[in-house]
Amino acid sequence: MELIDRYLHAIRPWLPLRAPRDEILRELSEDIRSEVDERRGERAEIPEAELVAILKARGHPMAVAARFGPGEALIGPRFYPIFRLVATVALGYVLLPLLLVVSAWSAVRSSHPFEAGVQAMFSSLQAALMFLGVLVAVFAVLDRYASASSAALEWDPRRLPRVRDAREKLRWHAIGIAVGNIVLAVAFASFASGLPLRLPGVHDAMLSGAFPGPAMTAVFEGSWRMVVALALMNVGAASTIIVQPALARHGTLVIAAVNAIMGALVLAAAMPYLGSIGEVASFGPGIRAAKAAGVGVDARQLGALLGPSLDAAAVIFLFAWGIGCLVSAITETWRFARL
Repeated sequence: MELIDRYLHAIRPWLPLRAPRDEILRELSEDIRSEVDERRGERAEIPEAELVAILKARGHPMAVAARFGPGEALIGPRFYPIFRLVATVALGYVLLPLLLVVSAWSAVRSSHPFEAGVQAMFSSLQAALMFLGVLVAVFAVLDRYASASSAALEWDPRRLPRVRDAREKLRWHAIGIAVGNIVLAVAFASFASGLPLRLPGVHDAMLSGAFPGPAMTAVFEGSWRMVVALALMNVGAASTIIVQPALARHGTLVIAAVNAIMGALVLAAAMPYLGSIGEVASFGPGIRAAKAAGVGVDARQLGALLGPSLDAAAVIFLFAWGIGCLVSAITETWRFARL
């Protein structure tokens, strides 16, 4: 009967948010198992092919869930579950958080922060409503003019994902995300405020100010505020998963969206300075020149010899980190699909 459990598990995510999901699934389970018992008769077990036929006759999990949605509506039950998912992910987890961060950034940069913040918030709300209107129009047209045959989904109950208690296992993963993003936010905020430079010996360790160089400094200055804000959003989403594993799907989507935004932001900030990565090749000659100078070489001279190559290497690292954030976003999206 594992196939029935997988079928019911696949129905759950598509049920309306305010619907009594556990009660609906319990009634569906009893109904399906009753039908299976009738078909089985005196046999010890029903063949898998017959069970597959029973589940196929009941319909795709998304179609079954849609029957518990609203009746007459602008977007009917065929497309409403998909509309709800797209609107939740695109609007709730990507667009609105991004617009909020952009609004905060506009307020911080303005000489009149309150006025600029309010104006940016109204512009963000207008953009969000426009996006939602376009999304509703697209799905309303689909619902009116897409035929039932063209919207039908080919599916096989045997290919449904297995039921796992992944939410509890996600706690350790969420703890790692929370700790990592706390470190990231503290590090970026600390460097922005110049705190590390107050430690003894750090000035020499940074080659008398030659590192970070102009390219890395420009990338950092152009992105650190947004990185800190996005890292704190990740901390909040991960903390939600830790405290309330039942919200793991929502938290995972937030983390995926935040990582995607962070990756795009870092890549956009580093892209203009990729032309300087050829300076990495000067690291070898710089090391040889430092060795030739002997023990008398000081931090300032090392900065002149190695600073450009280290600056270029830092830009490459930031660019690679941006790609890593995008890969992480894809991984979190895959994890969401498995929950």
